[in-house]
Amino acid sequence: MRRAALIALATGFVCAAGFGVPPGRAQDGTAARDTARDTAGDGAGDAAGARALAGDPALERLFAPRDGEVGGGLGAFEARALIEPRAEAILSSEIGGRILDLPVDAGDRFAAGDVLVAFDCSFHQAELRAARAELTRAQRTLDNKEQLARLNSVGQLEVALARADVAKAEAQVQTRKLYVDRCTLTAPYDGRVVERPVNAHETVGKDQELMSVIAAGGLKLRLIVPSRWLAWLRTGQRFELTIDETGGTHTAEVTTLGARIDPVSQTLPLEGRLLDTGTGAPRLLPGMSGTARFDPPNG
Repeated sequence: MRRAALIALATGFVCAAGFGVPPGRAQDGTAARDTARDTAGDGAGDAAGARALAGDPALERLFAPRDGEVGGGLGAFEARALIEPRAEAILSSEIGGRILDLPVDAGDRFAAGDVLVAFDCSFHQAELRAARAELTRAQRTLDNKEQLARLNSVGQLEVALARADVAKAEAQVQTRKLYVDRCTLTAPYDGRVVERPVNAHETVGKDQELMSVIAAGGLKLRLIVPSRWLAWLRTGQRFELTIDETGGTHTAEVTTLGARIDPVSQTLPLEGRLLDTGTGAPRLLPGMSGTARFDPPNG
């Protein structure tokens, strides 16, 4: 989904007229030719954008015209932005078995270390007990062999084989303990449940998706901007972000510039972070989108 969203952001910029050409440059002959070339490519960009957005309501909404706009166009130094969590994960089962307890549901909050899923572990616990019993037997056999070796009643080969049996039994205990530990799935960080496709008392297989989660706090921004902005865009540069869903305007800054320019759309991905969450505005959530407005030097 993230990859599709970034592709849609890129195609949206291809469709933006002028790609951020500052006012007044059309008088320059080179600038006029650049503008004409960008305008000539708008038809292909529109078609590419339509293909990228077709059939995905979330991406269609992202580039749909906002209130007061005609055609959803962006200004000279504006870019669309997506709000994302600082971390997200799809948690899967490391063992197969029956789910005994699911203490959290979609939308619930949790703290790092909380139990999110508990499996029926009776089978793995029984195997662990058997492995520990086998380790006890092997250890006593080794003790006996070592005593006999001191009396020259057995050879060193039998002692070495007994030690190998102990090492093998210890490895079996460690393996069975790992399975028992995996009977409970704990939270990797403070966060919220996004989706939970399974229910208590269902039997699931190994590697089956159990739930998707996001980390609490620390929202980040993802944008795709014209590559020509690199002439003035820098890490730490501030910009204003107006959120579509809330209407609030927030201050943000660029934290990371992308490592590669897309050669087709001539765009560059970048990341940013919010410096404030607004006063009296509704809480911001991952998945919200908005318009970022930059003020370039001598722009």
